Amino acid sequence: MTKAASVNSAESTPMLDSLAVDALIRLRWMAVLGQLVTVLVARQLFHVAIPWKPVLLLITLTAVTNLLLVTLRRAGWWLGVGAVPHVMVWDTMLLAALLYWTGGAMNPFALFLLLNAVMAALTLGRSASWLLMLVGFCSLLLLTQYHRPLLSRTGAPLSPELWLYGRIVAFFLISSTLIYLVQRLRGQLRTEMLQSRKAQSRLEEERRFHAVATLAAGAAHEMGSPLSTIAVVSRELERELAKDDPDDELTRMARTIHDQVERCQKILSRLRPDLAQAPGQSFKLTQLAHRLKEPLSPADRTRLEISWKDDLALQLPLDAVTEALSNLLRNAFQASPADQQIELSAIAEPAVIRFQVRDHGPGLTPEVRQHLGEPFVTTKSPGKGMGLGLHLVKLLAHQLGGRLSASPAAGGGELFELSLPRELKSRP
Repeated sequence: MTKAASVNSAESTPMLDSLAVDALIRLRWMAVLGQLVTVLVARQLFHVAIPWKPVLLLITLTAVTNLLLVTLRRAGWWLGVGAVPHVMVWDTMLLAALLYWTGGAMNPFALFLLLNAVMAALTLGRSASWLLMLVGFCSLLLLTQYHRPLLSRTGAPLSPELWLYGRIVAFFLISSTLIYLVQRLRGQLRTEMLQSRKAQSRLEEERRFHAVATLAAGAAHEMGSPLSTIAVVSRELERELAKDDPDDELTRMARTIHDQVERCQKILSRLRPDLAQAPGQSFKLTQLAHRLKEPLSPADRTRLEISWKDDLALQLPLDAVTEALSNLLRNAFQASPADQQIELSAIAEPAVIRFQVRDHGPGLTPEVRQHLGEPFVTTKSPGKGMGLGLHLVKLLAHQLGGRLSASPAAGGGELFELSLPRELKSRP
């Protein structure tokens, strides 16, 4: 036995431990129940003489040892893969002893000696499978020579019809046990595989987010200084040219240069990967609503419809939440007609808050929705967007332990949902 907190041996894996031990405990309970039912039916229904004392002693011994395994497992201990075959050998010997008192190899249920070998082939290694097959085979050979014959209560031999009924029942029980065991093992393997794939997918997503964040930080750092210089020079050039003629073509060109540089600086500021790294701060939704409305034009403020409990408090980086929701609102305004409202709501749960932004645009195609949040994926026409807005929202949500999703809205448009924890977990 090994403690759960200890390190497994190199040839042992947690998945095999779990599969082998769970299947073993389940199989042993099935064996106890099946043996009790079989001897009772044989005695009461078919009037077979059963030696109760040794039979019940062997069945009780199996049940007691299985209770011990269950108790140890619940206490945080498990059987290592190397110890499982020893328990199976012990069970095979108990079954052989039980068969000794109930007809030996002639007992139709003697084929159950093969069951542990099949289970070992499914969950353990080649050596364990051959070992259990050899133990079962040797037990069967011994039982052909040494056993107590099964007789009726009157002492007469059992009828051929009774042996036939026994073989039919034994075939049904063995087949059912094998099917049940294989299906349960397949289900456990499928669960382990799905969990492994999800963990791998999360790891790949984490690496992708980290790579994009690193690239964005580098771009923002390298381009920040030259853009600041161009912004200063273009502003000074605009002022000098405006002294002579404010409406001159060169003045307008200088103004355009300055405006486009400011746009580039805003894009770079949105690429800051440190927003979600800020410590959580306590704020209420009223403060968040004010920050979301502040940069909007008067017309857009009128179009924005916010519905949530203003007194609800959160413990999150306010800048990160503001940036994420601003990106969603910006997309919603651009996607919706000018006369349509943009709806922003919040659904509070005990540990999570779900922000929902609903627009009245054409909605996303299934292909775009499938790649939601991937960088440079956009439905906007060239020059209108780079496809980074939703990626930044997804990046911020990921860093905060939340998620971003999108679905068609009732009545048309798209419904974006940003789920975040209400309190930021402490970082190591």
